[in-house]
Amino acid sequence: MKVILLMVSVFLCFYCQSRGQDTPVIRVKSGEDVMTAIPVEQRYRFGHFTKGRVTFYNGSSSVAHLNYNLLLGEIQFISPAGDTLSLDQEETVKQIQIGEHFFYYDTQFGFLEAMADYPRVTLAVKEVYRNVSQEKMGAYGQSSGVSSIESFNTYSDNGRLYKLEAKGDLILSRYISYYLIDQNHRGHRANRSGLLSIFPRQRRAIIAYLKENTVNFNQEEDLKRLLQFCSELSQQ
Repeated sequence: MKVILLMVSVFLCFYCQSRGQDTPVIRVKSGEDVMTAIPVEQRYRFGHFTKGRVTFYNGSSSVAHLNYNLLLGEIQFISPAGDTLSLDQEETVKQIQIGEHFFYYDTQFGFLEAMADYPRVTLAVKEVYRNVSQEKMGAYGQSSGVSSIESFNTYSDNGRLYKLEAKGDLILSRYISYYLIDQNHRGHRANRSGLLSIFPRQRRAIIAYLKENTVNFNQEEDLKRLLQFCSELSQQ
């Protein structure tokens, strides 16, 4: 177990450098409310709810204090009554601005945060909490700290995350994955097939680039260089 935690710590140190945030490993005890176990400042993308704007496909917009919930993967707002609520009917949302940051909603991948814009594509990221491992319960109801399973059970209602149903302690860490948003606001995984579906006419040149250059689709700088190359090709 110590080896696992050491590996996770190394991963999180690298991750913090790339995103500039403190992302410690968090242990949630069996039966504990996740909302109680994780401090408020670590549940959200931003340190506090910030004035932002939600723009809808019908042209209307609404101003509110917004934040991105890393546990739920949802955009939340503060209601006039002071309650924290999640946006409803996300498929009607065209764009969300929180401070200087922009989010888009994809029906398959959920809310994606824009990282860099190019003429035909936007590089985006999705950041959520995921379980590193879930320890099985040993004798007398004690966490064994040895075995783990892949999944854990939670459920949400009206923006609230309720208690875990599984028996065993949970180890959570923040996880990042990259996506590509095309001109029609459709999300694609940041991989070879997603890239070629957005740039079909440049397929041959892109494949040649990928053969000649080592591209890690989980590294922001590699993706930015690749998308810059693709954008220059599309303008020729």
